[in-house]
Parts: sequence; C-alpha cells; structure tokens
Amino acid sequence: MHSGHRMRKRNKTRNNSLPDKSAWVDVIKNIGGTFFMVLMIGLCVVTIQAGRGGVPYLFGFKILKIVSSSMEPAIEKESCIIIRKAKKEQLASGDIITFISQDSDIKGFYNTHRISHIISDDQTGEELFVTKGDAAGSEDTVPVRYADVVGKYFCRVPLGHLLYKFTEIMRDSTSYFILVIAPLILCLLSYMRQLWRAIFPHAEPEDNEEDEE
Repeated sequence: MHSGHRMRKRNKTRNNSLPDKSAWVDVIKNIGGTFFMVLMIGLCVVTIQAGRGGVPYLFGFKILKIVSSSMEPAIEKESCIIIRKAKKEQLASGDIITFISQDSDIKGFYNTHRISHIISDDQTGEELFVTKGDAAGSEDTVPVRYADVVGKYFCRVPLGHLLYKFTEIMRDSTSYFILVIAPLILCLLSYMRQLWRAIFPHAEPEDNEEDEE
C-alpha cells in the first residue's frame, strides 16, 4: 500500500543578487558595444557637419568637402579632405591651407589654396600668405592673415567622392534622421537593453512542486 504521505522536493535556488562570471563578460561586451554605438553616432554627426561646413576640430583635425576644381589635380572637385591646426611657423610656400576668404566674391567662406609665397605687411610688418589655386591662372587678390587660417592640408579622405555625395543627401534633415539617426538610436537601445539584462539577470524560475506518493 502506499503510505499516503506526500514528500515534497525542495527547490534549490541560486543567489542572483550578483551576476556570475559569465554575466560579467556579457556586461563588458555590452558596455563596449554601447560605447561603439555612441562613437558611431558622434562620427556621423561630425561627418554631416563637415558637409555643412560647421564641423569642429576633433583631436586637432577637421573634415571639409571641396566644392570647386581650383585645386585640381592635387585635390579633386566634390571630394573630402582632412586639415589640421598649424602654427604660423609651420606654414611655408608650397603648403596647402584652408582659410576664411576676405575676397569680396566669397568673403567669409572657406577657401583651400596653396601658399605661393609669403610677404610682410608694409605698415604692421605682419606676415601675409599669398595664395593661388593650382588650376587658377593667377594668384588670389587678397593675401591671407594667419588669423584667418583654418588649418593646413593633411590628406584626402578615402572614398571622398562617396562621402561628398552622402553629405549632400544628408543636408536634408529628414533624410539624415531616417537614414542615420533613427537606426543608430534603435541599435543603441538594443545594446542598453542587453546591458540591463546582463547586470540584473532574471531569477531562475523555481521548479514546480512535485508530489510523490
């Protein structure tokens, strides 16, 4: 005969107050993933701002796009370049510089030309940079003061033509949000969710009580 007594299995539960070793690995991975996504968003913002001419320096470098053919063949039209900050003594004849033009036709806009030679202001003695586009037939009419120098040419951006076209498309705020910001935000939220689960794992469900007869 059956004894009639019921025996209950005791459920053993682990202490989930702290994540185990594997959970900490997941935490580190997700922190790295989140950092990467934030970095990518920052790079996208910098890239788009480059297309609009408002990008700040990043570690002393700045990305700019070229809209004219005045520096061909050294720098092609509709490409992108990287410039860097430079001290006055680091500039010499033959260097390519980006500066804020004081020419009446493009006053206030960035211009990227090569330094033809350096002269001194007759009244102040200040050094002035006489510039010229490689494809231009004559030198620029207004010499450049160092205060107007934005930076010195560093290199061309690989696949700069594609980047140029991309920045042109991204000039439209709606396209920028749909194609760049929204997908990155979704990815970032996904990483944040995984990070939350790794730090605060759910308690393992207890086994259902089983009766033994």
